[in-house]
Amino acid sequence: MPPKILRTLSNIISTVGHPVLLVSVFVVLVNFKEFGKEKAIELTLTALGVFVVPVVLYILYKMKKGDYHNFDVSERKKRNSLYPVIIVLQLLLLGYLYFQDYSWMVKSGVWASMVLTIGGFIINQKLKVSMHTTVSFFIAILLVSVENTYAFSMLFFAMAIAYSRVQLGRHTFPEIVVGTLLGLFSGFVFHFII
Repeated sequence: MPPKILRTLSNIISTVGHPVLLVSVFVVLVNFKEFGKEKAIELTLTALGVFVVPVVLYILYKMKKGDYHNFDVSERKKRNSLYPVIIVLQLLLLGYLYFQDYSWMVKSGVWASMVLTIGGFIINQKLKVSMHTTVSFFIAILLVSVENTYAFSMLFFAMAIAYSRVQLGRHTFPEIVVGTLLGLFSGFVFHFII
């Protein structure tokens, strides 16, 4: 494949595979599969309002201030200011889920995502783990229990995302491998605790 086409394709895959977008699509898919329409809408709006929208607004704010140079927060040291925000938002979402008495499966997904975030934060002190890769492999493993028909496709897409991140020069091979392992581990944590 010509390099220009490969780079364009990698950009598309990387954009579609952005963790914020993947998490949003996953939340909608799972909520409408697992719950009735009313409960699915409530949980989706809550997850988007408590977690996704604040993360997006925080990143955009930091970009406007010049603290972040892109929406991926590509600089390893600058990611250290993003991880705590994500963890606090995950805790807020988890508190809401407990308060509203949601199923253990839903709460387990948030607990496992916290394992992923805390693991990413710790690893980020020495190595810029690919969060695109981590989140995509995590979602692929979660889909095994939630929507098995999509799990294999997501696993294939996760591999394409990993390749795209290296192809675009955003990550090195070790950063992709560590991201893959962290995503798989966090996904298996979910399966273990449900």
